[in-house]
Amino acid sequence: MRRRIKDEFTDLPLSRQRKYQLRMQQQRRCIICGKPAVTASHCLSHAIKARERIRAESKSQRRYFGARSYKFQLSAPLVKAAGHRFHPKTKAILPWPMLISRP
Repeated sequence: MRRRIKDEFTDLPLSRQRKYQLRMQQQRRCIICGKPAVTASHCLSHAIKARERIRAESKSQRRYFGARSYKFQLSAPLVKAAGHRFHPKTKAILPWPMLISRP
């Protein structure tokens, strides 16, 4: 039988999933998959997915290439080696279906 976790989240009136998320965030791990977090609560892949999801929900046309998720993308060696498309000026990695029209 597993032992019950005793910490500051145990007696809070929250769901077990939310308690899991709070524990992961406290340990600086991704709240979705448990990998090391690069933002406050997400790993690189989930930070990118969250950024693109929010852009789609707000119907945003512009991209803020100074955002932390773009900077983290550039520093990730596996993403560089994967051969993704780069923005011509900022060298930020773009989602695969997006094409840039060059002037």
